Amino acid sequence: METGRQRWIWWILLAAALVRLVHLDARPIGHHSWRQADTASIARNFHEQGYQLFFPRIDWAQPGFVEMEFPLYPWVVALAYGAFGEHTALARLLSAAASVATVFILFLLVRRFVGPEEGLWAAFVWAILPYGIYFGRAIMPESWMLAFSVLGVYLFARWTERRTSLLFFASAFAVALACLVKLPSLYLGLPLGWLAWRAFGRRLLGRWELWLFGLLVATPVAAWYWHAHHLGTTFGATFGILSGPTGKLGGWRTLLDLDFYNRVFIVHFANRVLTLVGFGLFLIGLALPRKESRERLFDWWLLGASIMLLAGSAGSYAHDYSALPLMIPGVALAAKALARIRARSTGLAAIAVIGLVLVSGWRWTAYLRLEDERNPASPEVVQNLRVARILAEHTAPTETTISCNLSNPIWLYLSDRKGWGTRCDTMSKAAIAVLERRGARYLVARRADLESAGGRRLLDHLLSTRTKLHDDGEVLLVDLTPLAGAARDWPQLLSDDFEDGRLPPGWRLEAGAWNEAGGKLVGRTKRKRLAAEVDASFEGCGLCAIQATLEMSARSRRGRAPSVTFKGWQRGESFTSVTLDLRRDEVRYLQKDGGVAVARTTRDWRFDESQTFALELRFDNFDFEVLVDDRLVLQLPSRSDAVPFGRFGVEGRNVRVAIDELAIRAPR
Repeated sequence: METGRQRWIWWILLAAALVRLVHLDARPIGHHSWRQADTASIARNFHEQGYQLFFPRIDWAQPGFVEMEFPLYPWVVALAYGAFGEHTALARLLSAAASVATVFILFLLVRRFVGPEEGLWAAFVWAILPYGIYFGRAIMPESWMLAFSVLGVYLFARWTERRTSLLFFASAFAVALACLVKLPSLYLGLPLGWLAWRAFGRRLLGRWELWLFGLLVATPVAAWYWHAHHLGTTFGATFGILSGPTGKLGGWRTLLDLDFYNRVFIVHFANRVLTLVGFGLFLIGLALPRKESRERLFDWWLLGASIMLLAGSAGSYAHDYSALPLMIPGVALAAKALARIRARSTGLAAIAVIGLVLVSGWRWTAYLRLEDERNPASPEVVQNLRVARILAEHTAPTETTISCNLSNPIWLYLSDRKGWGTRCDTMSKAAIAVLERRGARYLVARRADLESAGGRRLLDHLLSTRTKLHDDGEVLLVDLTPLAGAARDWPQLLSDDFEDGRLPPGWRLEAGAWNEAGGKLVGRTKRKRLAAEVDASFEGCGLCAIQATLEMSARSRRGRAPSVTFKGWQRGESFTSVTLDLRRDEVRYLQKDGGVAVARTTRDWRFDESQTFALELRFDNFDFEVLVDDRLVLQLPSRSDAVPFGRFGVEGRNVRVAIDELAIRAPR
């Protein structure tokens, strides 16, 4: 191997190592920061909470035990932290070491099964491809999975030729580790099966060594994933390996969607993993004839990896790194194409190499810019750094935080905090109460998420009953300790009855209950049946704003159109009202404080047409009334801790008013 051009492998290895050492100390804020932060947090928790290999812990669900792949990589990172201190560079260095080792092992494998020149080309292509570089120093187990995969197949191929116990057990150990670190590596059974068929032919099923090999691989894999599934079902946290709503398995509907194939095989594999230049070389290599049958190893490898992507279609569609196993046969076939091109034209080979280097370098520098904290290229990175800084400055390390960032751990990891990751714009009062009882002290969220339709109730509850620690219009951080005099839990909706006598005479609760999210009131006046359909909930806040969109249509009777008034009033003289007066063709807005009018506006109203109004009523300790021609048709009882939120409509006396998206806003 030291003779002639084979010495180039050492220069290739040196170059592969150097490019993987760039930004070695970068925190996981760039591409796939979610997965990197998860892995980094598990390593840190091993280091800080004990090196319990079989009990990995995450930051975004407490007590943190999680269903995941075998955590060998973060555990070894934690051991390095224990020896040298907690430094991100150590985690990246361990990934880089595995990636450089893959360059060398792939060189040996391709040289043995295709040719010596192809082996050098394969090492070169792997060394410079942007995904080979990026995931070759990312804080993720992918580089270890690829290294164990190539090593396991290479050693198995050697064993089929030499039949030594050392090669046999070393190969089984490497393949088992590849499957433990990433379960989809089970696809290696196809290229390994082809190697066994090549060595033993039809006698392979009678070879006890092969059955032992399968047992050595399957036993630890089955044992770990059974244990991991138990962790997930017991503690409720999962990476979606075998359970949970984020499971990696897809279905027939996904496989029948052409967008799936475009995304996985074109966007992920062709464009990102190989780059378009590398993919073109791969297609050439795929079309070239196989000089010897042994070259078909990479055909079977390609088939096995493709089947894996189809079987795990949900994960393959979501994550581009799922296509990394295709990179091994892809690089081998691209190397074959480069060797054939160079044999025919050195100039064409030089053009292909230059194009591959330029495209890879451009992609690689783009990834690096995402990791540059001094000048980050992504608004998301800027926001993640800001939220983490706010958490670190305003919260205690020993207290837990609700992170309104789904299960993305990046905010918690960067601030070195623990807590729960969730989606707060759909969080119910029961869900937040559970987390508060489990010890959640803080809540951090993007303002925009909580100001959406789904998050308004939670936002109003927090602003009226909790202490704001930070609110810059973009990031909200609150202390969940209840304010003095504020209920810890959200108040009930409304009472089950109207014992205070404010229900209009003749009205009754026909269906539903006021402490549920629905109900129906029916009643009659002397001339007209009135009805109010209600779908409402009632949450606590102090000075609140009712925001409503009104759509009203009416028909006059003998030329007389009705008026409709929406009125919120306090005990005493203070009130706010909006009147839709069809008789005068105007909309009147009136606010009085202590009997003094402080605001009045009018809007044109064209009779016998529908029109939409946006109105806002602000009051505290209120009653809410709807009047038609000054006659009360609907009144909500006065409660200091209750404001309406939801949908309802009022119908009566030839007028119909529909109110949608009735929302509560505490003052900003």
